Amino acid sequence: AVVSTQSTGEQSERVPVYTKFRSCSAGILFTTDVAARGLDLPEVSWIVQYDGAGSVKDYVHRVGRTARAGTLGKALLFLHPSEEGYVGVLQAERIQIKQAKHERCLKKLCEFTDAKRPEDAASEVQRFVENQCKERELKGVSIRAFQSYVRSYKTSFMKDKFADLHLGHVAKTFGLSEAPSAFLHKNLTRKKQVAARKEHLFEREEKSYSADGEKKKRKKRKLNLLRDNDMAGLALLVGPQPKKAK
Repeated sequence: AVVSTQSTGEQSERVPVYTKFRSCSAGILFTTDVAARGLDLPEVSWIVQYDGAGSVKDYVHRVGRTARAGTLGKALLFLHPSEEGYVGVLQAERIQIKQAKHERCLKKLCEFTDAKRPEDAASEVQRFVENQCKERELKGVSIRAFQSYVRSYKTSFMKDKFADLHLGHVAKTFGLSEAPSAFLHKNLTRKKQVAARKEHLFEREEKSYSADGEKKKRKKRKLNLLRDNDMAGLALLVGPQPKKAK
């Protein structure tokens, strides 16, 4: 079974997810740090961390979901080249961690593709993911995930390394082949922003003035929220909206 949960959901929604994961014979749970502590999930064989924890204590709680009650378990942590210093932080706290060769990690992909070399297999899997994310609804989810990752990175333990983060590579990990600037509200003209709002039925709060220049009561803002499948066509409308000049 493949299940997922996150901190934004209600506790009543997360409990059935944990129950299903505990009861299945084999499965994968995609989750945030909401499941890093306080849960008893027996026989978890692998903990895969897509990014570094916010602190050493959080890292310990994450990997602590495996190897419980005398059982064995393994943990894998993905780091960008600029984040190698994170290993030293863990080792300073007497946490033993060693680097795995990427060739060994990619070799398994050859079993799921026709490629003979791990590098070719990885490229084939990447193309498959990008093709899947071209579907309108899934692309909307990918854009939101990419934006969320970038925002969280700026306030994370690795925030000092943000300038070294290759946003193009990060976007591809979310199945996005376009330039990241299209999703991060960069280099957009005022005209394009207005056009995007009209196309997707976003209306900004309007200010009205009487003939003598006094401000009238503001009109109530009308905001039509978009679904994930609408988000795919919203590459020009992300991030905070620019303020009008006074």
